[in-house]
Amino acid sequence: MKKIAVYLPVDLYHELAQRATREGASVEELVRFAVVQTYKGMVAEPAAAPPSLPAGQDRPRRAAPKPEPKPRLPKLGRPALRPATPPPSATPREPVASELHLRRLPVDEALYRLDAYLDAAFLAGHFLVRVIHGKGAGILKGVVWQRLKEHPLVRSYRLADPGDGDAGVTVVELARR
Repeated sequence: MKKIAVYLPVDLYHELAQRATREGASVEELVRFAVVQTYKGMVAEPAAAPPSLPAGQDRPRRAAPKPEPKPRLPKLGRPALRPATPPPSATPREPVASELHLRRLPVDEALYRLDAYLDAAFLAGHFLVRVIHGKGAGILKGVVWQRLKEHPLVRSYRLADPGDGDAGVTVVELARR
């Protein structure tokens, strides 16, 4: 008997493997049986010779596909020399206000702005800043105080004095450099 290699679809192989475990047969036997049943009665015959053409006629040739033109890239020259930029510590920074307004902002936006502001105020050299969160229901104030409690640059915080904003403003003392 002549052996041939047969490639089965993965799902058919898995189906035969499950069937083999149920019936107690080997997977190879079931695969062999499936292949024999599928190709039963089929006999491979040698390939026929190509038909010959009448004398004087050449076999028509296919035109080779035209290669796509390569995109032209701009010629790269030497980069223009720019004066060296001073290090970030030497560049002048925009002045940072001594207070931050968070009223009417969603909580996530307010916390994002609070973190960015505290970092900028610390780098600008501020030691006392005011965070205006408004009185309202106190939700924003509670979230701001929780963030201030965890922030590494915050030394202390308290409500503003009466007449300076009362419960709507928190005064934050930042760590010293």
